[in-house]
Amino acid sequence: VLVLVTALLLMNSKQALRLNSLLVVLKFSALAVFILVGLFHLNPSNWADFAPFGFGQIYGGKTGIMAGASLMFFGFLGFESISMTVDEIKEPQKNVPRGIVLALIIVASLYAVVSLVLTGVVHYTKLNVDDAVAYALRYIGISWAANYVSVVAIMTLITVCISMAYALSRMVYSLARDGFLPQTFQKVSKTNKVPHHATLLTGVLQVSSLWPIWHPWLTLRPWLTWSSWLLPSLFFVRTRACHRRMSLRFHLFLSCPLFQLSSASPL
Repeated sequence: VLVLVTALLLMNSKQALRLNSLLVVLKFSALAVFILVGLFHLNPSNWADFAPFGFGQIYGGKTGIMAGASLMFFGFLGFESISMTVDEIKEPQKNVPRGIVLALIIVASLYAVVSLVLTGVVHYTKLNVDDAVAYALRYIGISWAANYVSVVAIMTLITVCISMAYALSRMVYSLARDGFLPQTFQKVSKTNKVPHHATLLTGVLQVSSLWPIWHPWLTLRPWLTWSSWLLPSLFFVRTRACHRRMSLRFHLFLSCPLFQLSSASPL
């Protein structure tokens, strides 16, 4: 799949993004089917004990709201990849922040609605399964919807590959253009204007990451994720301090390191 995604991005990035958009529509349709079907099979008594494990521990807890928040933290990764496409977006100063904020609002709303419907249909004690949404639909006897959700879930896994490969190739291209990587990675193809060397490097890195030799290093993933939030925030504050006279369109007080630290504290 990764090889096919890389080949598709090399041939035509616009076609790859159109395929990605189509798969996203399918994903939304599966969620809509689940929500609409689930609304007619809600059992309000499942919500009687809304927080059965309480707030939980702030550090090191395995149950409770904070433990759940530490897992949901990873559910909101990837939105920053929208900013990697600034070179190919009209009026990026306006459209990129709008796109990120709108995506966050839509996804957060869907997380909340799907979670409410899911726990309303099936008691939370029975949801420790790999395919919770499809399981809930089978639990209430709606097999056709469960099968549709399962098929769409497998098909739309490719959207993550397309989005991340596209964003990473553009990041490599930008780093090469700014002199942080060899200049060969800023070259674009004459036909499709695609950074082909950067895209090939992205494909190689993605495929090589599947080798078992890297598996022991996966334990460092939470710390690397936390660092990817903290370091850009520190850089942003430093840049603002050095360029106070710059005219900035956006003033985000939530971009301070303390907020980043607090948001990643459940890790």
